[in-house]
Order: sequence, then structure tokens, then C-alpha cells
Amino acid sequence: PKQSESKSDYYLTPNLERIAKEGARFSRAYAPAPMCTPTRGSILLGQTPATSHITFPGEANRQFKKQQYIPATNRNTLPEGASTIASVLKANGYRTAHIGKWHMGRGCTPGDFGFDVHDGNTDNLSASPDDPKKTNDLTKRSIQFITESKQNRKPFFLYLSYYAVHTPTEAKAETVAKFKVRPAGKRHTDPTLAAMTYELDQSVGKVLDALKQSELEKNTYVVILSDNGQTQRFSETENVPLRGAKSSLYEGGIRVPMFIRGPK
Repeated sequence: PKQSESKSDYYLTPNLERIAKEGARFSRAYAPAPMCTPTRGSILLGQTPATSHITFPGEANRQFKKQQYIPATNRNTLPEGASTIASVLKANGYRTAHIGKWHMGRGCTPGDFGFDVHDGNTDNLSASPDDPKKTNDLTKRSIQFITESKQNRKPFFLYLSYYAVHTPTEAKAETVAKFKVRPAGKRHTDPTLAAMTYELDQSVGKVLDALKQSELEKNTYVVILSDNGQTQRFSETENVPLRGAKSSLYEGGIRVPMFIRGPK
């Protein structure tokens, strides 16, 4: 699709656009799978889902009882003792943190795979009305980790895994109200989804500001990546001009936003 076709006519994402402008915009980025867990496994392990056998969140067989084929053997968690990007960096002197959604099986935590700081075995969640999706909380603790790393003169790897913009669609009442009075677009019209996206974007901006204030901006890589396409609930309008949505191997399920900003 043309850039003009991919730009939202309703959402506001100034900080994501800031990263895209200052870094590299990958307009043909693909997630390794159309669902969250196998993609997250690929990021951590540096392997395709076919290699890791992490192909589906939970038990794949339960989804295919009516299908006329045998599903692939599926792992429910990361292999015990597996080398991850965090364990490799930790062995090379980095402080490592996994803040937010883990969703890599109930039998393990980020601490088992090289993360010094983490939230334990977390899935998708909803929080209080004051901080739906815990977006502010995750941001605050991420900034604290960055600040401590700076004070300790240690390089760091932060895997900040927001619960937004996963369903259920939630945002603060005042943010939703902001978008209810904003003229809806022809394609994007849902004020709550727009508000959740905006709150995510604002939090990303706070992390970027923290890097700048800590004088770490020029030697830190920032990677923004989605783990799959938009949920099926919004697929008919939200993913245009792409076909399909999350859980589908059409473009709408695997073609995702991706930006990288950093040295050189």
C-alpha cells in the first residue's frame, strides 16, 4: 500500500511518527506468525515458529477438532535452558528487563531466560479505570530501569511489552472523551481504540524523553514492532487496504508496523 493509504484518518500517534522520522521505517515488515505467542518466541529465541515448535498460544489441538488435517506439534513454553537475546546480552554485561506481557506459557518466567527484572508469568490483563492496560505503570517502571542503568554505568536491554493495544479495548475515560469529539475518519472510527492507541503512543514518548534526559539517546537503539495484525473485531475497516486480520496468514494478520531508531 501507498504511505497515504496506511496513515490513519483518526488516530493520533505523534511519538511513533517521531521514531519513524528520526530512524528507519520498515514499510514491509512481517511478524513471523499471525498470533502473539509464536512471534514473541521468535523474537526471544531468534528462531522461526517452525524451528521452535511454538506455533500457537496454548494447546493448538483444541482449535482444530473440526478440521480435516492434523495440526503441527506445538510447544506451550520456551524450551528449558534455551539461549535468548536476553541471556546472551546478560552474559556480555548488560542489565536486562522484561516489563509487561510475557505470555510464553505458564511453566516459565522471564527470569528463567536471562531477564534480571521482570513481572513474572503474565498474560493479557485489564487494570484499574485509572490506568487501563497498566500502560502508565509499565512506562514508569521502564523509565526507572533506564535511570538505574545510567546510574550504574551499565548497558541495558529493555523488552517493554505493553498490554495495549490488545483486546479488550480499554482507555481512560478522559482520553476516550477526547476522541469522541474528534471527527471520525472514513476508515478509523472507534474512539476507545483510538484512545488506547493514543495512550500507548504517549507512553512511548515518555520513554523517548527519558532516554534523551539520561543522555542515552544517541547510543541506544529503539525498536517498535507489533506481534501480529489487528484483531478480527476491527479487521473489515481497520486493516484496509490489507486483507484479513490476526490469526490469518493474509497480509492483515502478519504485516505489521516496525520502526528502528539508533546510532548510524
